[in-house]
Amino acid sequence: MRPIGPIRLNVAAVLVFCVGCTCAYRLNIIGEISLVELLLPAIGIPLIFARGWQIGAERRFWRVLVALLLTLAGYMLSDYVCDSPPDQYLRGWGRIALVITDFVFLSVIIAHDRRNLWWFAAGLGLGGVLYLRLVHHFPLPMWKFGVFDDGQRTGYSEYMVVGFAAFALLLPPRLASLGFVWLGLMSFHYDFRSHGGICGLIAAVMWLKADRRGERAARPNYFRWLVIGAALAGSLYAVLRMTENDYTLQRRTASDVGRQFGLEVGLRAVLASPLIGHGSWGTARELATIERQVGREDFVDSEELLSYSGNGMSVHSEILQSWVEGGILGASFFLYLGLLLIKLFRAACLDRPLDPLTPIILYFFAYGGWDLVNSPFAATTRLHLALAAAVLVMVSAEITTGRRALRAAWRARAAPAPGHM
Repeated sequence: MRPIGPIRLNVAAVLVFCVGCTCAYRLNIIGEISLVELLLPAIGIPLIFARGWQIGAERRFWRVLVALLLTLAGYMLSDYVCDSPPDQYLRGWGRIALVITDFVFLSVIIAHDRRNLWWFAAGLGLGGVLYLRLVHHFPLPMWKFGVFDDGQRTGYSEYMVVGFAAFALLLPPRLASLGFVWLGLMSFHYDFRSHGGICGLIAAVMWLKADRRGERAARPNYFRWLVIGAALAGSLYAVLRMTENDYTLQRRTASDVGRQFGLEVGLRAVLASPLIGHGSWGTARELATIERQVGREDFVDSEELLSYSGNGMSVHSEILQSWVEGGILGASFFLYLGLLLIKLFRAACLDRPLDPLTPIILYFFAYGGWDLVNSPFAATTRLHLALAAAVLVMVSAEITTGRRALRAAWRARAAPAPGHM
């Protein structure tokens, strides 16, 4: 796998950057939608005719797309069987359709030039931070959540980190690694545990790869990685304890109990109907019954946990939620994405050379894995899903290109020299 070339400004780069800057602006069209999701086709369609559709030669692109179409089919089948109301299934199908279009056009944009991923991430980070600061005047302590007048919730954390990931390798790699440590400590300070852990993971990988900038990593020293992993886990635990107070303890306990409650409800719902789901947004009556049963049996003081209110249940796992709502077909994309994250972990995180895309790939790789098991399938994670899938397809295409170049070199060596027929 070759590192990307120098970051250069051109028309496509400017357009991709500007589209990324619109990520924080949201509209309500049936459901919540980010302006960037409406603008991606405007950039992606012209690039199809300018080398972008070479992504069509990558088999994993088509496999991800098929998995997404199977997920959509699973939701449609489940909504038909459950007779879901139109206002629910239109939002449910639209949510998946947007992941499909986001993934396709992000893949096309990145295939046109891998450096477009850098420009898009830079736009996401810079545009998000400026929007929160200049439009809504949020102070920095609104790190995890800030509430807009229209009820939207977001904060500086994700925009700040993805922006720093884009500009990180303008610094020496180990100094950039310390920058991620600082961002992780900020996340723990403002009680955003998952984000702090992701920043710590990026910092550790960046530190370990710092000596091989622009080169393919040597065969990983697994003992060294194990020691670093244990040190990272110990450090995260220590930071959690150091940042613990009455407020954070109460909030973390409530969060953990809520996740446990949703997990148990989701597992029972899947066991009750593993093939056909309960319909988009989980508003079926049987789900309300399961929630009340779990609340009575396992959560004595859990009336406040019963999330059923006509707006659907909350399962903090995209794999489990999609299975509950769309059945086994509905979970197809999420299961396949998880398989790809495991299969391409070494190539994306260990073998790939250190270049300006490295921290961006690590960010969306880590967030993609976290969301699959610990985040709901909602508007706030839709772009993360598409970016994680597009990044994995890009890494897969890099592997394919490398193998083709290697085979071509072998054939050139094996071919007889002129005059030696």
